[in-house]
Amino acid sequence: MTTDLDNAGEFCQLLYCALRDSLSDTAAVLQRVADIESHAPRHTETRFCKDCVLPVVDSVATHYLQSKLGLTLGQIRSALRCEGVSTLAQVYTPAVGQSGFSTFTWGTNYQRVSKTGKAYPPDSRGYQPCPDFGIVHREKEKFALVGETKFSRGATSSGPLLADICRDLRYYVGLPSQPGKSWDYDFGFGIAYAAGGDGPRQCRLFVDEWEKHRFVVACFSGMTLAPNKAIDQMADGRASTSDMHLPPIDFPGRAESY
Repeated sequence: MTTDLDNAGEFCQLLYCALRDSLSDTAAVLQRVADIESHAPRHTETRFCKDCVLPVVDSVATHYLQSKLGLTLGQIRSALRCEGVSTLAQVYTPAVGQSGFSTFTWGTNYQRVSKTGKAYPPDSRGYQPCPDFGIVHREKEKFALVGETKFSRGATSSGPLLADICRDLRYYVGLPSQPGKSWDYDFGFGIAYAAGGDGPRQCRLFVDEWEKHRFVVACFSGMTLAPNKAIDQMADGRASTSDMHLPPIDFPGRAESY
C-alpha cells in the first residue's frame, strides 16, 4: 500500500500555501530564530525548523488528515514525527488545531552509503537516515511523507539550499520501505529558506522532481527566482491564501489537477 498521489499532491499544495503565508516576513522569522537561541546555540537551522516550520506542518497535517482521512487527533499525533522530538516541548506547545509530534524520524535501516555519498565500512553499523520531519499513517488509507529543511541567515538565493535538499530527498524517498525498521516514506516535501537581504521573501514551489522522485520543495529567496515548473508568487506581505487565488499545481503524472 502506498500514499494516494492525489492526496500527496493536494497536501503539498496546502503546506506550501501555509508556509508561504507564515514565512514571507523575513524579519519575523529571524526574530523567532533568535528568540530561542539558547535551545540550540550553534544550530540556526534546527531552531528554524522547530519554531518556524514544525508548527505549520502540524496545523496543516491536523486539518488535512482530520478532514480528508477522518483521523482523530490521537492518530494524527502518532503519525507526526520529527528529529529532536525529545526536546521539542522546550520551544513548541501544540495549540488548538494542532496535534503535536510523538516520535522521532530516524529508522534502524542502516545504510552503507549516507545521503551525502559517504561510504561506511562493512564492519560498521552504517549510516542511520534521520530526516527533519515526517508523517506516517498506515491504517485505513496510507499517508507517508518525509520532510527536510535547509536554512541560511546570509544567503539571498535559495539555489544552493535547493540543491542540497534535492540530494537529501532523492536519497530518503528512494530508500526501500522497511516498516519494521521505522522507515516507510512515499513522498517528500522540502523547505529551502535563504534569509539574506532586505525585504520579504520571494516564494515558489519547485516541482521538477515530482514525476521521477516524488518530492517538491518550497523555496524562499531574497532575489529573483528563475522560472521552472512551479508556482511563482511574490510574497509582498499583502497576499494570503484567504484573499488570493492560487492556481493549481500541475504535478506531472497525476490524472487531474485540483
